[in-house]
Amino acid sequence: MSQLSLRDDFTGLPNRLLLIDRVTQAMGHARREREKLAVLCLTLDGAENTDAALRPIGERLVAGLRLTDTVSRVDARKFVILVSRVTHEDHAAVIAQKVLASVDEPDLVGSVGIGIYPDDGADAERLLENADAAMSVAKSQGMSGYAFFKPHLNERAIERRFLESGLRHALDRHECVLHYEPKIDLCTGAMVGAEALIRWNRPTRGMASLPEFISAAERSGYGIPVGIWTLRNVCRQLRLWRGDNLASPPIAMDMSGNELKAKDFVPNVREILRETGTEPGQLEVEITETALEKDPKSAVKVLRALKDIGVRITLDHFGTGRSSLTQLKNLPLDILKIDSSVIRSLCMSAGNSSFVDAVIGAARSFHLRVAATGVETRMQFLALQGRGCTEGQGSYFGAPAAAPEFAKLITSDSCATTVA
Repeated sequence: MSQLSLRDDFTGLPNRLLLIDRVTQAMGHARREREKLAVLCLTLDGAENTDAALRPIGERLVAGLRLTDTVSRVDARKFVILVSRVTHEDHAAVIAQKVLASVDEPDLVGSVGIGIYPDDGADAERLLENADAAMSVAKSQGMSGYAFFKPHLNERAIERRFLESGLRHALDRHECVLHYEPKIDLCTGAMVGAEALIRWNRPTRGMASLPEFISAAERSGYGIPVGIWTLRNVCRQLRLWRGDNLASPPIAMDMSGNELKAKDFVPNVREILRETGTEPGQLEVEITETALEKDPKSAVKVLRALKDIGVRITLDHFGTGRSSLTQLKNLPLDILKIDSSVIRSLCMSAGNSSFVDAVIGAARSFHLRVAATGVETRMQFLALQGRGCTEGQGSYFGAPAAAPEFAKLITSDSCATTVA
């Protein structure tokens, strides 16, 4: 019974309880011998994270390290490796590279955070916490890699925990609101749509930025509840505008990769549309390239189910992932949205101009509309208009507005003056 309580049920590796004990003992030895040790926090994303799928990964990690090192599994997707007698940072970096090589599989992204004793923590819990903070930095880079803990990460970790703990109550306390960013026809200036952007108005710290909010929601496991809240409130707002005889354009909302994987997501969409009396064509979901890359087959299945309901589908942030133009024909899309990073350099790079031309040409051949996000200047607008880009959104056309202010835009032609 004692052995079972210290081991992961499926891999047989030490669990967090045994890991803490071994790190504490290793610290005592390192302190006496005036040595360093390293803790490597490894998280895996993109593959099927079942116990059976992760068992061989644990075996490869053990086989690639010394007998004096410890490989542990501390939760479903996370391994922690204790490495004794580390001579310097380069030594730890070499081990991190070996760890990443041992988990190198198609559609699998490994991120490693490194904490060094005694520099990054005087006790086991603090060292593990700091290695985990470094892992979050490596993970944010969006590809397999590693990062060392740095002191300023402590401040970021504290802020992250504050965000995550506050988010657990934000929806119940009605601290979240939706703002709507208009999407404009680049030829006529008419409003042809809008994107719903969730905002979290924190009682003591004010409005959280959108990237902060989304990151906190995904890390804390609240991404799906936040998505359902957004969907329900977008549909309710459409019903209110309809009751006020306002002809609202279709409203788009982001859909995360986790929502794509949720079994009840499509039934939830269908039920919310029914209970609010919203026409499916009034709703548009936006999915990113990176979310599609993690599990393309199941993602396409979900998107087709949404399309069958009548919901519009947009591929967002195009140009930042690895999707090719030829892959577009296999996706049930209505709109292709070019990422703001491409738009920012449109007028400065011939390569980006050619890319935009190719995207617009491919979209036309697949009967898709093309939207540009992050349009900030008249020069960008004219460049897009001249290339035949269909739609655009960004600060050049107007900032996101709360529902009452957005309702005024619906009945006015204020956006049309920007294309005159």
